[in-house]
Amino acid sequence: MKMQTVNSILGTIEPHAGLPAEKLAPVTAKDLNAANLQATRGRLAIVAMEHSELRPHIAELTRSAKQWSQTRHDRTMASNRVGMIAGREFAMREFGIAKDDLRRDVLAEPKPGELDIWGLGRDRAGHPTLVVVEAKGGSAGTEGREHLQQGSGPYLERVMQLDPNFQTFLHDNPTIAAQIRSGAIKVEYYLVSQGHADAAGNVPDAKVSRFVFNTGHPRNLFDPRNIDAPSR
Repeated sequence: MKMQTVNSILGTIEPHAGLPAEKLAPVTAKDLNAANLQATRGRLAIVAMEHSELRPHIAELTRSAKQWSQTRHDRTMASNRVGMIAGREFAMREFGIAKDDLRRDVLAEPKPGELDIWGLGRDRAGHPTLVVVEAKGGSAGTEGREHLQQGSGPYLERVMQLDPNFQTFLHDNPTIAAQIRSGAIKVEYYLVSQGHADAAGNVPDAKVSRFVFNTGHPRNLFDPRNIDAPSR
């Protein structure tokens, strides 16, 4: 409603040399996101210098946008935690990893350049395995980084290189690090997606899929010798 009020006022103003049409363009939801809100406020403030009737609505629009942004952030975080908890349970159940031995606090805010969930365990045949889980909640999908697709071998290599906690682990455990690089400890990479409860409160089972590398596609190769951060 507040955006409609602002746009109604903008729609009554005739553009001229001092207020070109682009300054009077209707405000959209994209204009009110965290990245664009300040610029939108600046644009409207210029218009309000000549049309004071707009001024009180700018403050109201700003408050509404910030509240919407916080609500959206809270919903995103709640969805992320649902996925992280499901990912943690999968790693514990399928690879026998104790909760305290899994890296990443499932309730913490996600950080770019860090693996979601990872830890050392054993597969059902007893083989030592470094398990890495991409955890998704709700309808979240895989994304990318530096033109690398999440779920691919090169993407996993790159995030391993960037993750400071993983690099500290390699540094502090040189024997294990050497076994990962040599393939004595294999690396398995999974996607765990946990949907939200339906209107009746029924929670669907988490969906699990394994990312597969080295199947012949030249852009989907994973080499455990590339897991160390590049030397500076």
